[in-house]
Amino acid sequence: MPSQPSLCGLVLEHIAPCCELRLGGIVFFLHFWKMCLSTKHLCCAMVVMSSFLTPKFAQDTGVCPPGWEGVAREFLGSRLESNWEEAALCVVPVEQQSWLDWQKWSENKLEVTLAALPQDIQARHHKEVERDRARLEVSNCTCDPVANGDFRIRIDPDGRSYQFLTMRLETSVWHVVTRMVELDLESTEMVKAYMQASDARRWEEAEAWVAQSSRSRFAGYRAEVEMFLSSSEWLTNGRKEQAELRVAEWGEGQMRAEQLTEDMLEVHMEFPSAEPMSCELLRVDESWRILLR
Repeated sequence: MPSQPSLCGLVLEHIAPCCELRLGGIVFFLHFWKMCLSTKHLCCAMVVMSSFLTPKFAQDTGVCPPGWEGVAREFLGSRLESNWEEAALCVVPVEQQSWLDWQKWSENKLEVTLAALPQDIQARHHKEVERDRARLEVSNCTCDPVANGDFRIRIDPDGRSYQFLTMRLETSVWHVVTRMVELDLESTEMVKAYMQASDARRWEEAEAWVAQSSRSRFAGYRAEVEMFLSSSEWLTNGRKEQAELRVAEWGEGQMRAEQLTEDMLEVHMEFPSAEPMSCELLRVDESWRILLR
């Protein structure tokens, strides 16, 4: 009578090339196979074994359409070289101008800040930029799809520290997603009015720009600020000085907005020297209003 086929032979010849077996599962199954002395038990054995096998093709679901890595490296390399116009070409077209304006303003602020610092700190900064260039050259890039149809790019220079990009494929062209949007004039003026009013503790004026659904939370925020400032004259004076400085530097500042959801934005206002401010906006009846959560 022909001998029973070897389980190990079956696994190695037909299953192992496309599967990863868990060690505990293999040990269990080999013991189980000893009880399966006839071919009529083969199906039963294979059912049990299947629960301990992980098909390799299931791990390949993160493979993205070709072309993303070249665009990602071009974007990151141009950014490291402060070549903002070239980097902006890699950004989603509707976001390019907002992203470009923000990067140029930020670079100018950084240059002014560095110029006022000691030479050794400036040298350290330049060394860090050179190090980042070298790290990018040896980085391993991976791509995985995310829930909304975009793709998540991981840039891994050393297996310990990562940076991430979001990318999108539209009409066979890859772009970097920044989620930066440009506010219209009405929304920009509304944010300015709210920030300056709340900064100066003109609470009734600020509340006029708050979404109705956030009014109770705004009242709580107002009470917290007043209680905090009442404990120290030094804190009160410090806030007043910052508020006055922000008003003076407003024209030299830069506002940027990031799309959180279709009906929600996060807005940041940066200044040459004053502390930054931020708020969230909620779309209400086709207009934007201040959101507190």
